[in-house]
Amino acid sequence: MSAPAGSGKTVLAAAWARSHRQAQVAWLSLADRDDTFIPDVRCALTEAGAGVADTGCPTGAEVDVLAEQLLLPDGPVVLVLDGAERVQQPLVFEQLGRLLDTTGDRLRVLMTTRVDPPLPLHRYRLEGRLAELRSDDLALTGPEVEALLGLHDITQPEAAARDVLDLTEGWAAGVRLAALALRAGDHRTLPTGFSTDYLAAEVFGDLAADDRDFLLRISLVDDVIPELGAALTDRPDADEVLRRMAIGNTFVRPVPGRAGHYRIHPLFREFLRTKLDRTLPAAIGNLQRQAADWYGANGRMLPAVRHTAETGNWERVAGFVVNGLGVGDLLLPTRVGSELAGCLSAMPDLDSADVQLVRAAIALADHDVAAAAGCLARCAEDPPVNSGWRVSAAVVTTLMHHGSSSIDQTLLAARGAREELAAHGNDVLKALVLSAEGTAYLRGGYLDLACAALADAVRTAAADGCEDLRLRCLATLALAEACRGHLSRGQALADTAERLAGESVAAAERPAATHLAHSWVALERQDLAQAQHSLDRARRLRETQDDSLLSAVCWLLRVRLLRDRGDWVGARCALRNPEPPDSWLRGYIDAEAVGVGLDRAGANDVIHGRTTTASQRVQELLDHAQAEWLGGNVRSGRSGVAKALLLARGERIRRPFTHTPERLQAVIRNDAGLRSLAGWLRPAQTTDTDPADDPAAVFEELSERELDVLRLLSTLRTTHEISAELFISVNTVKTHVRNILRKLSVSSRNDAVRRAWDLNLI
Repeated sequence: MSAPAGSGKTVLAAAWARSHRQAQVAWLSLADRDDTFIPDVRCALTEAGAGVADTGCPTGAEVDVLAEQLLLPDGPVVLVLDGAERVQQPLVFEQLGRLLDTTGDRLRVLMTTRVDPPLPLHRYRLEGRLAELRSDDLALTGPEVEALLGLHDITQPEAAARDVLDLTEGWAAGVRLAALALRAGDHRTLPTGFSTDYLAAEVFGDLAADDRDFLLRISLVDDVIPELGAALTDRPDADEVLRRMAIGNTFVRPVPGRAGHYRIHPLFREFLRTKLDRTLPAAIGNLQRQAADWYGANGRMLPAVRHTAETGNWERVAGFVVNGLGVGDLLLPTRVGSELAGCLSAMPDLDSADVQLVRAAIALADHDVAAAAGCLARCAEDPPVNSGWRVSAAVVTTLMHHGSSSIDQTLLAARGAREELAAHGNDVLKALVLSAEGTAYLRGGYLDLACAALADAVRTAAADGCEDLRLRCLATLALAEACRGHLSRGQALADTAERLAGESVAAAERPAATHLAHSWVALERQDLAQAQHSLDRARRLRETQDDSLLSAVCWLLRVRLLRDRGDWVGARCALRNPEPPDSWLRGYIDAEAVGVGLDRAGANDVIHGRTTTASQRVQELLDHAQAEWLGGNVRSGRSGVAKALLLARGERIRRPFTHTPERLQAVIRNDAGLRSLAGWLRPAQTTDTDPADDPAAVFEELSERELDVLRLLSTLRTTHEISAELFISVNTVKTHVRNILRKLSVSSRNDAVRRAWDLNLI
C-alpha cells in the first residue's frame, strides 16, 4: 500500500491482520537501521507462531537460514512491514528481495509506505506477484465520508459531505480532521486551516529544504508543467522533481488526461499558500509576474490575466485580454468568459486604450451600448498599433453598432473586422462578426445576404464549440429563411434550434427567433393553431420586447393572424396604432392594412435591392392574374394563376390563396387544369363542396370535443399530446378518434383530416 501520510494505510493493514485467519500474520514496524532487520523479522515471525527459531547462524547467512525455516511450514506466512519509507539503507531491501525470491509464495509481505521501495516492482508486476493499493484506492467515497461525519454526530451530514469530499478528495486524515472541526463549530462551515498542523508535521516537515522551497513557489498556480515549474523556481530539473514528488506521495499528483501536468492537493496547496504568504511575502509579486509572463508567452490568456490581476497592474491585465483576443470570451456566456469577467470586476476606469476597450466589451456583455460607445470614443484618442488591438477594436466596434441596431454602420464595421480577422484564426471573433453582419442584413431586408452570413456564422460557431452563439445564429437563420419563403428549411432550422435549446437552455432564455420562425411558417401554410401557439411563446420572452426587429416581426404576425381568422376589427385596431417596424416590413404591414380595408400610401412599393420573398412573388402573380381577368385577358390570367400555384406548391405557401378574391378562387375550383395543380391546397379553397360530389356521406354531426380532437389531429399531434393539451385521458382521446372515423366514413386518421378539409370542418 503506497499512499501519502494520513491515507489510512496502517489502520487498514491492522484491521486486515486482525481479521485474517488463513495464515500466521507477523507485524513489524520498520525503522532506519539495517543491522537488525533480519533479527527483527525473525522475532516478529516467532511471536506470530510461524515456526521460526533463532539458530545462532553466522552473520551473512541469516537470510538463507530464515528462508529455509519459512519453507518448512505447510501454509503461507504473512509478514506486515509498516512504514517502509523510514528505511534509508539499501541493504534492508536487498535482504527483503532475496528473502522473497527464495521463499516463493510461502512468504507473503504486506508493506505500507509513503514512497515506493527500491525493490524490483516491475518484475513482480510482470510475474503476477504484486498487488498494489494506492491513494485513489484508499480515498473515501461520498457515502463513506457521509457515514464518517454521521459517526461524529454532525447534523445534516449529507450536505456537509459534499463540501468535505470536494476539499479533501477522500483523503482519510483530512476527512477525520474536517469532521472534528465541524463538530467543534456550527456543523455547517469548515474553518480554514483545520489540517495545517497535520500537514506541517507529517508532510511538509519530512521534506528536504529544496523541495519545500520548490513546492512553496509552485503553489501559486493551479496546475504546473515542468517548463512553468522551472520558470518559477529557477530549477532546470523541475521535470525530475515533479515526477519524484508524484511518485513519492507528497500530495503532488498528475492531472488525469493531461500528460506532463501536475497539481497539488487542495488542502496541501492551501497550507502552502499560507506558508508562502508568511515566509516569503516579498517574493509573491515577482512569482505572480513570472507566472503571468509564462502563461502569456504560451497563449494561456485566462491564467495570465488572473495572475496579473493579483499584482494590481490593470493596464497589463487589459493588454493580455486585448492581445490575447479575449474580448470574444467577454461577449459570450461561457465558462471562460465568466471567469474572465470575475477577474476584471475590480478593474478601475483608467485612461488606457486597452482598459477602455475591455470596459467597452464588458459593457456590451451587459447590453449597455451607450457605455460601450463612450469607452470606444476614449480608445480612439490614442489607439495602439499592434494587430491584436486592431482586431479586438474592430470586433467590439461591430458589436457596438449591432447593439444600437445601426444597419449601415454595422455592415461597414463588420467588413473592416473581417479584413482584420483574415490574418487571425480566431473562430469565436469571426462567428461574432458574422452573426452581427447577418442580423444587420436581416434588419435591412437583404434576406439572401442575411442567410449566407448567418449560415457561415453557424458553421464557424459550431467549429469552435460556441454553443450559445451557434444556437442564436441558428434561430436567426431560421427566421431569415422563413421570411424569404424557404419554409421547409426555416422549419427544419427552427426545429434544430429548439432541440438544442431544450438540452441546456431554460425556457425563458431560449431565442425568440425560433418561435417567430415557427409562427411565420405556420401562417404561410395556414396552420393557425400552431401559429398562435408559437406566437404566444415568443411574446412571453423579454428578448422579443427588447429587440426592435423581433418586436416588429411579432407585431406583424399578430396582425396577420387576426386577419386570417377573420377578425378584421381586431386587425384594424392593431394597425391604427402600430409599433415602429423595421423598414423592410412596411410593405408587409401596408399590404395587411389594405387587406382589411385601411388605406395605406405606398402599399405596393418595393424597396430596391431588398429580397422579394416567394410569398410576395406568389401574391404578385395572383394580383396580376386578377388584373388580367378584369381586363378580359382570360388566357393571361389563367397562366398567372398556374404559375402562382406551381411556385407555391414546393413550400406549401397557402396564405396568398386564402385571401384571393372569390372570383379567382372560383376559377381555380372550376377550371380542370388549374384544379389539378391545386390539389395540395385546402380543398375548401380550390374545389366545390357540393355534398353530392362527396365520396362518402356524413351520417352524424361531430360533437364540439370531437372537432377539437380533429383539429389537433390535423396538426400531427400524437394521442398523448392531444390528451395533455385537452386535459383528457388517452383512452378518451382514442374513443373520440374512433367516433370521428365512424362519422366521417374513413378508416385512418390521415383520411379523416383530408375528409375534414373537404367538408370545411377544420
